[in-house]
This record gives sequence, C-alpha cells and structure tokens, in this order.
Amino acid sequence: MAKKWTTTETEDSIIHVSECGTVFREGMSADQQHAFYGAYQPQAVTILHRGSPAELSEKVRKRRQAEE
Repeated sequence: MAKKWTTTETEDSIIHVSECGTVFREGMSADQQHAFYGAYQPQAVTILHRGSPAELSEKVRKRRQAEE
C-alpha cells in the first residue's frame, strides 16, 4: 500500500507530510539558516581527530604563535 503525502509550499521551503506523520523538508527558512551557520565551527571537527599528544601540543604552540 502506497503512502499518501501532503505537500505544502512556503516562501523558502517545501514540506511533505505522510499519513503516518513523517515530515520531510526541502530547503530551510532564513531563521534556520542563520541558526545553523551561526553555530557552525569548523575547528570543532578537527577536535575529533587530534592525533598523538605530541602533535596536539605542537598544534597548540603553533596556533598561539600565529595569534601573537
């Protein structure tokens, strides 16, 4: 049995809602974009891949020298 979808178009996105309540959104509102990109921190990704403690301390030293 195929699910029936209801589609709603807004100014900046398209929202699809299925019979069971599943919601799919295409696009983002301006508020969502500002919240997402405002909180975006590319340095946070590199924290997950630190390497050895020696490499980490070397990176911190280089970063501090670059700031001075």
